[in-house]
Formats: sequence, structure tokens, C-alpha cells
Amino acid sequence: MTRPPLTVAELRATITAALDTAPAMQASMMRAIVALLDDALAEHGETDDTLDNSGLLALAQGYARAVTPEQRDQLAAGIATRLTVDEAGVVLRAAAAVRTAVPGVVLRAKANGDSTAEIARELDMTDSYVRRIAREYRLVSWRLDLYDSEAGPGWQSWESGDDIIPSTRTEPDLAEHILTAAGRGPREHRARVLIWNGTDEQPDTAAAYTHERDKPSPLDQARGGVEGLLAEFERGQRAERRRVADERGTHADPEDYDEPDTTS
Repeated sequence: MTRPPLTVAELRATITAALDTAPAMQASMMRAIVALLDDALAEHGETDDTLDNSGLLALAQGYARAVTPEQRDQLAAGIATRLTVDEAGVVLRAAAAVRTAVPGVVLRAKANGDSTAEIARELDMTDSYVRRIAREYRLVSWRLDLYDSEAGPGWQSWESGDDIIPSTRTEPDLAEHILTAAGRGPREHRARVLIWNGTDEQPDTAAAYTHERDKPSPLDQARGGVEGLLAEFERGQRAERRRVADERGTHADPEDYDEPDTTS
């Protein structure tokens, strides 16, 4: 029995459902594809148009079946000639996004148990380059708590996340960035930031660094509001430089890729 062709929304759901069980490196590419499908749905809305002749669908389905590096090489070579201009553009944009995220891909793969040789083979890198990334970047997780806030009485979690940061970046610097980027909450309430090495859930007592700040005074709140607006403007400028650089196939300032994502 022939399976009915998928719509864009159905393809997105299929890929998303497989994310939890996908190895770290594969999951990174799958998330990039899901993000691009989200863009397509936002631009065109949900339609009944199907992907029965889509090279992207063939790529997604083939990727699910390709379990060895050799099979993935064959898949890439076979699909490349079937892509339309639009589809090739989607793949190239996804590749550009993945290139900027390589340190995170490498460190999360190592945390997942992949060897240096396996990572190098999958990403078409040398072993020494993978080891260099592991030396120059760190994988950390963090949580921002507020005291007696809208989140509840006492200390309550406000935001959390995990980030890839340069090894030279200090925990106090990261904590201050998280507080500034979080906006109104830390400007109006007593706050603390806990930072752990790695991404595994860990107790508060195992935090590598804890930073606590008292509730700001009215003057500090006003000053923090201005600083928050300036920080938001700068993040927007960095994002625009990354977008232009990716479209032109050039490189933005490396510092544009060092700021952590402080969304929950």
C-alpha cells in the first residue's frame, strides 16, 4: 500500500517526533530543518499542498534510513541533483546555520558519548580540529531565579537554558549577561544565577558558580531598563550581521556567535 504524500505540517510533525531518540549530531540538523519548515508555515500558512515530488521529503526520509556515514554520503550525492532551486536554498541556509553552531554540535555529541573520531567523520573534520573545539569552548547550563516575584513566593525559577561559551569567558561575565538579557524580572526583584558545567540536571549545591543580587533601587531599575534596551538593540544588530554574512557566504565577526541564547 502506497503511503499518502505528506504536507509541510505533517513532515514537520514526523521529524519532530523523532527528535527525542535521535543522536546529538543528527538531532542538530533535524532541528535546523524543523526551524526552516516553521518559517515556511509562518509565511504561507498550513495548506493541503503535498510534498510527493519534494527533494526535501526524500532527504528527510532517506536520512531516517541512513544509519552509517557511508549511507549518508550516498544519500547526499543522490539527492543533490533532485533538489529545486528553492529546496537547494533551504539546504544551504540550514548548512550555514549549522556551521555557526558547530561548537555546540561537537560538545553535545561528546557529552552524549560520541568519540572524537566519530564526530570528525560525521562533520568532515580532522580529529585535531574536534579536539581544538573541545579545548576552546565549554558547555554550561544555567538557571535564573527570582525572589518573591510573579513566579511565586521565595526563590522560584524564572528562566533556564544551556549554552556554548568560549573557554576564556568567565562565569561572572556570563551571569551578568543573563541578568541583563532577562529584562524586567531581574530589574524589579532580587535575583540569583546558578551555572553548572554540562547539561545534565544537577542539584543547586553542585553549581560551579552562584551569583546573587539584591532587589535594585528605583534608580538602578531605571538604569537597568536603559541598559536592557541597548543590549536588545545590540543583539538585533548582531543577528542582522549574521543573516547578511550567511546570505553572502562570508563570515561575520566571530564575537557575533559568542552570545548565549537566554530563552527558556
